[in-house]
Amino acid sequence: MSLLNILYNYYLAFVNENNRISRNSLEELLNESGNILGATNEQKQALDEIAKSINVFNDTIQNIATSAQKLSDFSIELATMVQKLKSLSEIKNN
Repeated sequence: MSLLNILYNYYLAFVNENNRISRNSLEELLNESGNILGATNEQKQALDEIAKSINVFNDTIQNIATSAQKLSDFSIELATMVQKLKSLSEIKNN
């Protein structure tokens, strides 16, 4: 075997080993990318659920605030009616 053939064979072995290492690295990178994609999708779903929950809380709080205002208005109206009834009662008692 000539020196040129020996060098060529070493070169081919070197290139093949580098190709194998590169292929393995790319496969690992692809697997990790898939894991990252999966984790990102899970986080997106979790954030979507959190956003939905926040919307429910907002709606509930708005409903509570509206109900509280109605209750306050009713209390004022009821207090006014009580005062009128007291006035009427005092007129009749005099």
